[in-house]
Amino acid sequence: MPDNDRGSGLLIAAVNRELRVISYESPVTSHWDGNAWRSVPFPGSFVANKLSASPDGTVLAVAADREGSAPRSAFMRWDEAQWVEERIPMPERATPGRVTVRTSRDIWVTGAAPDQQVTYRPFTIHWGGRRWKEARTPPTTFGHFTDICPVSSRLTWVLRNDGDHATLLRRTGGD
Repeated sequence: MPDNDRGSGLLIAAVNRELRVISYESPVTSHWDGNAWRSVPFPGSFVANKLSASPDGTVLAVAADREGSAPRSAFMRWDEAQWVEERIPMPERATPGRVTVRTSRDIWVTGAAPDQQVTYRPFTIHWGGRRWKEARTPPTTFGHFTDICPVSSRLTWVLRNDGDHATLLRRTGGD
């Protein structure tokens, strides 16, 4: 494995014989294509903090721009031999927390966005193959979603953390 990916905080995603490894908060990813390792940088000054891949080859990462005047999060999609920024509609001033890719037609994004009282509220959006759509979740006064696990196109589990409590939510049905 390349030297830039040694240490703690590794993000790993596997697709068939291919493997992607990113050191948490690193601007460079390592890609194993089944034969050899190669390093591939993120665009600009982005660093990774989340990674997900599906068996159909769809790979997305949540990245943060560490050199801009204002913090900015973005999504990066693996496109054959490089990372490209993927536009995903989120609430204004939202911070993505997790991306989970089950297939190219079943992608989930969770995070938190401030409301009028500047309290961060969780949000979940879903790509169902045609468009992004907000997934309704039970109301909460505070908290964020720490993990999301789509089991099928009709069943998804979400873990919500409200500080002192964690709640496992089940979503059934499609778009």
